[in-house]
Amino acid sequence: MTSSQDVRRLSTEMSWMNPDFLGAQHKITGKSTSRRKDSDAKDSNGHFICNRCGKSYRATTSLSRHKRLECGVVPCEVCPICNRRFKHKFVLKSHILVCERKLREIMLKKAD
Repeated sequence: MTSSQDVRRLSTEMSWMNPDFLGAQHKITGKSTSRRKDSDAKDSNGHFICNRCGKSYRATTSLSRHKRLECGVVPCEVCPICNRRFKHKFVLKSHILVCERKLREIMLKKAD
């Protein structure tokens, strides 16, 4: 049986407030407890740089989203008017508005 003293000691060792806990290795798995990947390089401004294309981001979450959804991925959203491709649906929607406006102008010029 574990005593309350043992539980308190373990909770202090595994606490985020313990300076040895951050960046240490997990006692059971031996894996690093650090959340940031070593492959995420930083530039002089402290931005995280994509190792594939060189784009930089302020947050690691933005870099991981970029790697997952944008970098090296063929754009999947296609404009039904001009067949141009986009990576994000919200960009496609604003592009369609511009395309429709240009199409209307062309149709009006032909009608005159």
